[in-house]
Amino acid sequence: MDDHEPLLVETTVIKSSETESIRPITVFQALQAERLGNEVQFSLDGTKFSKILLVTHAILRPSDANGARGAYDLDDGTGRIYGSRSNKAGQDYTTFSAMIQQFDNRLACVMGNITQHGKQKMVEIESMTGAGYHQVMYHILECMRTSSIIERHARQVCAHSEFIMIIMTHIL
Repeated sequence: MDDHEPLLVETTVIKSSETESIRPITVFQALQAERLGNEVQFSLDGTKFSKILLVTHAILRPSDANGARGAYDLDDGTGRIYGSRSNKAGQDYTTFSAMIQQFDNRLACVMGNITQHGKQKMVEIESMTGAGYHQVMYHILECMRTSSIIERHARQVCAHSEFIMIIMTHIL
């Protein structure tokens, strides 16, 4: 995919919904995320999310002989995580295999969920589209911006709480 092709990366904002939030993250952040009690949502920087958006280099791993699952190593320069895509549509082996192989050794925009088995985290891939080099830089900047907004909000809440405590101390 060339850099002059249309932008395929979805600009994603954290939704206010507690059940279906999407967050643009790096692989390093995916590996740092903490699983919450419900096993669907994860937390990063104190913010809950259920879906992630990665822009990463996808390296195909050997897959199932029955064509039910495609496996990738996803590497964006900040780390490497295992990614898996299921044949949920019930496509025949040849079609699914061709779909999986089209992203081998290429940049891809990956939407999915983090799952955890024991201590190992992985990405359950819902969708993939091709990506260009400019999208990688845009995505990294978007991850930094999102983290910055979350941290700034946390500091404001903390400062507000300290201010309330000072006022309460003086009143009492």
